[in-house]
Amino acid sequence: MSGNKDTPMQSPATEIEARPSTLKRTKSSIGSSFAKISAYASDGNKNKEITQNIAEMICRDSLPFSLVEGLGFKKLMKTVAPLYKVPCRNTITHLIDTKYEEKNPLSYKNYD
Repeated sequence: MSGNKDTPMQSPATEIEARPSTLKRTKSSIGSSFAKISAYASDGNKNKEITQNIAEMICRDSLPFSLVEGLGFKKLMKTVAPLYKVPCRNTITHLIDTKYEEKNPLSYKNYD
């Protein structure tokens, strides 16, 4: 027999009962992990928020749409939000055009 004679040996059931908070914590961390992953899915809230902010940054700072295809930008986004998939410039172009049409509905109708 090895170990300390002063410490009584516990049955496996007693050990599980002694640490119920660990099991609860594991269940909640698994649930929160799935929530984080789904937030970064293409239709997730976090994904939409980041993409909207990238489009706004491009407009406000007069940056080229191709910014999203640059290696430096992709590396930055991988560091900041590893689960985020950076959209291509065509997606950004479409998003900006759609926002512009929403804010200025008469501008496109005049050219038809």
